[in-house]
Amino acid sequence: MAVPAVSGLSRQGRCFSTTVVRPFSKLVRPPVQVYGIEGRYATALYSAASKQNKLEQVEKELLRVAQILKEPKMAGSIMNPYIKR
Repeated sequence: MAVPAVSGLSRQGRCFSTTVVRPFSKLVRPPVQVYGIEGRYATALYSAASKQNKLEQVEKELLRVAQILKEPKMAGSIMNPYIKR
């Protein structure tokens, strides 16, 4: 009796789930608590940069991105959801 292909795919999909709870002890606490999805990304970026001693470099790069986003043409093209990446 053949096993349906769908059941095999659903089991495989569960193996690749990214909703694993990670302990907070591995993350470096940022100086300012930020909430929501933005907070998760900010905390992860801060933690990674801190562990690699590259906080200043990451800060410079983020300031450059903020500077680029102030230019109307660049901001329009980057923030436009209809432009394919």
